[in-house]
Amino acid sequence: MKRNDFSDFGIGTWNLGGRGEPDYSHDAQNVESLKYAIYGGVNFFDTAEMYASGHSEELLGKALQGEDRKRFFITTKAWPSSFGNLENSMKNSLKRLNMEYVDLYLIHWPDMKYDHRTLINNMLRLKDEGYTENIGVSNYDINLLKEAWELSGGQIFANQIEVNVEKVSAFNQIKEFCLEKDIMVVAYTPLNKNRMPKNSRMQNNIKKSGLNPAQYSLIYTMSIGAYPIPKAASIDHLGMLFNAVEMYRKGMVKIIS
Repeated sequence: MKRNDFSDFGIGTWNLGGRGEPDYSHDAQNVESLKYAIYGGVNFFDTAEMYASGHSEELLGKALQGEDRKRFFITTKAWPSSFGNLENSMKNSLKRLNMEYVDLYLIHWPDMKYDHRTLINNMLRLKDEGYTENIGVSNYDINLLKEAWELSGGQIFANQIEVNVEKVSAFNQIKEFCLEKDIMVVAYTPLNKNRMPKNSRMQNNIKKSGLNPAQYSLIYTMSIGAYPIPKAASIDHLGMLFNAVEMYRKGMVKIIS
């Protein structure tokens, strides 16, 4: 799948099915929310082996069961504790997802204790062996991102960082480089946890827009060039986001940076 084919926003799965440990009590609701996102046209999904100790991957796999795999762009991530054996980590993720490959595999967090060149080379090996279509990084600052780009021979597809109506400094630091190298910036926590920003000017912008703080933060994140991956918390929550994007696409909402 090409980047131009991605839905307006993707879906993240942090806290879906638990935090550090699995929580099975809301599995049916979580799968239903993911299916609603699919029904609404979302085709980009992000997860990680660390999320609920892999249970988030299992839930995503269940939601996508029976769907045409080629219609979706699936991302998962390796936690630093897995850097010593990425192939095993990848195989376990694929088993939980019930997939033969992912579209993007990310280094979840940088770890200065592990040789960066070796790590990038091992990521590239997974790509060469067909486990993932693309490789990338997450939570990398501009210096680490440039290093990863060089070490990979220009094969870094994306850098996933926090971007929202209040968190823009890290994005601004890497934006020019990512545009130059065609690196996708994937934004986690794009709704700013549904909070009103502290900046009074931004508060006024939100009030004038007719959107709630979460909706405005989502559209703001999109408008500055980052790709948002909000969580599929519930069907009502997703409906609110779909409505905001539709209003934005129709020119009914003006976003002021």
